[in-house]
Amino acid sequence: MALGEKIKRIWIYFRRGHNHIALFVSLMNFITIQYALLIKQTILKDILPLGMLEFAIIFSICYIITTVSLGYFDFKKGSVSEEVNIMASKNIFFREILERLERIERRLKGKLPPT
Repeated sequence: MALGEKIKRIWIYFRRGHNHIALFVSLMNFITIQYALLIKQTILKDILPLGMLEFAIIFSICYIITTVSLGYFDFKKGSVSEEVNIMASKNIFFREILERLERIERRLKGKLPPT
């Protein structure tokens, strides 16, 4: 396997591991940093005397609502459909399946003679 292929494969493994497996570690790290920056080192520590657990719960609720809303918007109105089309056009097997389905559809509509 060429070096470029190995690097691509490692990059894919990294993204998959980070996005699916280490997601919760990253999220806890993010919450800890936000707590330190928003509560501990600002004037908010006197106004909102929140402990780490309370902040993590409130932050998680807000974060989940925001990310689900953004994901829903991206899925319905954003670039997801275009990304799927691009990935499908690059996949040889998927492209062949689509071509065969289109031929079947044309044949059913009477635009192609039966073979």
